[in-house]
Amino acid sequence: MLRTRLLALVVFCPLWLGGATASAPDDVEDFLDSAACPQVFGTDTARETNEKERGQSLFAFAAGDKGWEIVHTVPKWRRPTPLRLGDIVVDGLAEVQPDEDGGHEDALVVRLSGALAKQCESGPYLVHVDDAMGQRARVLGLSEEAALVELDGRLRAMPFEGEKIPPRVRMVWRSAYDITLSAPAAAPKKATKARAKAKKAKRKRRKKR
Repeated sequence: MLRTRLLALVVFCPLWLGGATASAPDDVEDFLDSAACPQVFGTDTARETNEKERGQSLFAFAAGDKGWEIVHTVPKWRRPTPLRLGDIVVDGLAEVQPDEDGGHEDALVVRLSGALAKQCESGPYLVHVDDAMGQRARVLGLSEEAALVELDGRLRAMPFEGEKIPPRVRMVWRSAYDITLSAPAAAPKKATKARAKAKKAKRKRRKKR
């Protein structure tokens, strides 16, 4: 069963509305789930692998008014550069509510064109974090301006139409390992003093003899 069958509400922000919010039709079947096209967006197994690798390499992706902050463990990652994938067209960002009692999550609204449209339906698709974007890219995070993706081991960003990567992107590297240091015990010092006193007492006894 595709995830779209479980959606109760999708609020879609088309790019041509200039940031305005519009409600999609109640019939959520109008949106296809990325799982409907594993050739482009990856299989369930690939998604699980992507999620595990993201957890090991990306500690945090924070997007706010002051720009982006990316906390990671990959030494070769640098500030993301813009990326356009010709046959994968990003229409906008959608707010998805999985069920009536659940929270919300963001998803990309994507259409396929060219050769990719011959492999699957053209769309629109709801694409989630950890989905693939073709054979070489995967989605790491979403913001109001762009999708953060990894392509061939390097950070890239797919800006929405009319948007740009924020001028301020703070890259923070941290080790994937934690080192724990235990405090030295004080007991050995007392034992050393006790042994020294015992030696002095033996010397005194020998002198008396």
